[in-house]
Amino acid sequence: MTNHTDANSELPPIEGLTALQKKVVRAVLKHPDLVSDADLAKEVGEKYTSVSGVVQSLKTKGILREGKVVNFAKLGYGFCYRVDVMINPVEVQFKRDPATGMPKENPQKKLARDIVERANSAPFKDWVVIEDIMILLGNPADLSIMVRVPSHEDIFEFVTMGLRTCPGVMNTSTSYVSWSIMHEERESKPSVESHKASPQPATTQP
Repeated sequence: MTNHTDANSELPPIEGLTALQKKVVRAVLKHPDLVSDADLAKEVGEKYTSVSGVVQSLKTKGILREGKVVNFAKLGYGFCYRVDVMINPVEVQFKRDPATGMPKENPQKKLARDIVERANSAPFKDWVVIEDIMILLGNPADLSIMVRVPSHEDIFEFVTMGLRTCPGVMNTSTSYVSWSIMHEERESKPSVESHKASPQPATTQP
């Protein structure tokens, strides 16, 4: 049996993946904020030209994607919340197949897109950023939303006036994300002054 706790254990087998390609993929998984080939080369201890070629080959294979990492704290969106949403699929506004009566689109995916559209519209578009929306199977929620805002008051406005007024949203539970390992190295923490300016949040309903 493979020991997956071994630091030297292999990645799942992928046809045509070389040792250096695996090394680069492992580095990206460990440090997703390494967006430049130069940083990757330094991390894996290989020449820049070699790593650059490997990165391009991995993009061609579809294993790596183009992208940039946003430092939300430096943009002013220093507070992150997770909002769990219970939905009523019947109230989601979607089209049905006239022959079968079945939805033409997954109601949860449709509601997720509606929530993103709501956040990107006035009056929320300048101070609410949806980082991700995930569909959950089972309790405690149907959707889980990662939201970035400049202050604690902003999440209250978005949840009560924006999110909970979307057709299909039945109930919400909001939690403050105090720490994330994914963002620890590339984001500075909000200042003490900004915390003092706003009351400390707790897990809330909504």
